[in-house]
Amino acid sequence: MKFINHIRNEFNKTDTPANTIGKIAAGFDRLGYDIRYQHYAVSDRMHWSQITIDAIKLQCQGKGVTPELAKASAYAELTERFSGGLFFQDFEEQVRFNMPALYGRQVSRFLNYEWMAGYVNSHQNDLDHDYLSIEALLCNQTHLGPSDIEKIKNSQMARHWVDGYSVAQDKAVKVPINFVAYINASNGMAAGNTLEEAMIQAACEVFERYTQIQIIQPETIVPSIDKETVENDHLKTMMAYYEKENVEIVLKDFSLGGLVPSIGVLFINHNLRPGRWEHKILVPGVSFNMDEALSRCFTEIMQGRNTLQMPSPNFDRPVMHRSRVNNLYLLFKCCISEKDISFLEEGDTISYRNYRSKDIFSEIESIKRICQTLETDFIVLNLTHPILKFPVVRVVMPGISDFLPFVFKDILTSVDTNPDSAWRGEAYKNLMSSFFKTEEG
Repeated sequence: MKFINHIRNEFNKTDTPANTIGKIAAGFDRLGYDIRYQHYAVSDRMHWSQITIDAIKLQCQGKGVTPELAKASAYAELTERFSGGLFFQDFEEQVRFNMPALYGRQVSRFLNYEWMAGYVNSHQNDLDHDYLSIEALLCNQTHLGPSDIEKIKNSQMARHWVDGYSVAQDKAVKVPINFVAYINASNGMAAGNTLEEAMIQAACEVFERYTQIQIIQPETIVPSIDKETVENDHLKTMMAYYEKENVEIVLKDFSLGGLVPSIGVLFINHNLRPGRWEHKILVPGVSFNMDEALSRCFTEIMQGRNTLQMPSPNFDRPVMHRSRVNNLYLLFKCCISEKDISFLEEGDTISYRNYRSKDIFSEIESIKRICQTLETDFIVLNLTHPILKFPVVRVVMPGISDFLPFVFKDILTSVDTNPDSAWRGEAYKNLMSSFFKTEEG
């Protein structure tokens, strides 16, 4: 796979927001889908938006420091979800992973990603290409025994392989796409004005969740960053907004000792009762422009919110002691921790240092170096829809990009959630067939 270098523009992108919106809107016009868009202004420098295709119940959100950037963000998110086949929550979580046996051949082909390049149906042991093994994907799941791994390898979910490209190894590899989609969810999926921009954005999102869990799960004390050393006037304006809203901000160094360009913002909302889930929220941001990473943290927390004065009804619950929490999926999904994260207020204080990459190629090389240090791969799957033609990718980093560290350890072995259970629809199919049979036949 050959990459093209780009210099990021004033928007930290490789094209303008107007062009991004125009290209995506034209693609959905070609598909015949109407788009409904709503914009919400939080402040002069913080905006979020909601975008919907009612015909398929696909709804996404975007954010940005200007209305146009928030709109481009929403359109890109819409393209990512559409191109990745993740149409809406019930479809993604119930249909794709629970009852594929109920459907006809064309639907099964879609559910199994047969529309992607290089698709083959095969057991891992029978592949005659270089491949990303199930063992590599589960390398950090040390609680799984050989028999558990073997059951996963023998499952229907592990039989669907498509072409990926290892940027780290500079070669094509087969990837077990259905299993990857199961353990990664939407983590590592992103759209971009170019394929290169999409894969960098996807990698940054993987690193956001990785640095988040590496610090939150073991309660690692990391340095705080002196807010007074932030020089960007736009960032100062955003911080001032939260302070005016009675929300305290603690900036945290999430770089894991300088390895990843990651920063975290701990929002302490003094409008809410202490000890509740949303009283303290931690949002990570990763970018090869640190000002951009910090800006994302500030806009992210307001996305989907109408107020900071009241808790969200579903999240107005008490935090628990870490000994009682063994599932941090809400942290993965929406930056909400069920356990107390007050430890983040501790740590030495350091100065803020902005970093900005030279170009796209330098960012790709940085990602490769990070992956080498983490002893993982950097694999890109091209999900670009043939009619939309707006670049979308899934990045897979074995042992890094999955959500398994956030959830119950038995998710791959329990009777309800193991990969074999995903094809339990066969039982329903047989039951329905019985209505058409007689005692004789």
